[in-house]
Amino acid sequence: MPFVLLLLILLLPTARHGLYVKATWQAGELKVEAFYDDDTPAIRAKVVVLDEQGQTLASGVTNEQGVWKQAWRQAGKLTLRCDAGDGHRAVTTLEVSAAAASLPTAAASTTPAAPQVAHDPQPSREELTAVPWAKAALGLVLIAFLAVAAKQILRRRSGPPSTTT
Repeated sequence: MPFVLLLLILLLPTARHGLYVKATWQAGELKVEAFYDDDTPAIRAKVVVLDEQGQTLASGVTNEQGVWKQAWRQAGKLTLRCDAGDGHRAVTTLEVSAAAASLPTAAASTTPAAPQVAHDPQPSREELTAVPWAKAALGLVLIAFLAVAAKQILRRRSGPPSTTT
């Protein structure tokens, strides 16, 4: 019985789903997407943008789609922190080059220029939210193991089968 309790305690932290944050800068706009590992948006998640010294440059809250946007013309390496409450936190970084930040926005430019884009170094949203088949299979094996263990424990408690002649 202590083994089963220990196993359950070890599995508790995995019951929570993870939070991810993706950041993109394009044409003078910083976009932050906050979402859970099941691809649902993190609504009203707090977003904080920090510079390399850890100073807060901007902050806000994600909308119903889990997105926060802001006009952004400042170059540098940014740290983006997202807090969706209940211990759901995620961090990513984004480097906006000085050349890209100084370009005119598409609306202000009279000549079409190649779009400047900066992405965070994380995998894509699709990769982050893909079904983790190995984890799902492991979960099913653990459930089967626990069911067999529970059945064995119940048999031992009920005692040996009675034999009457």
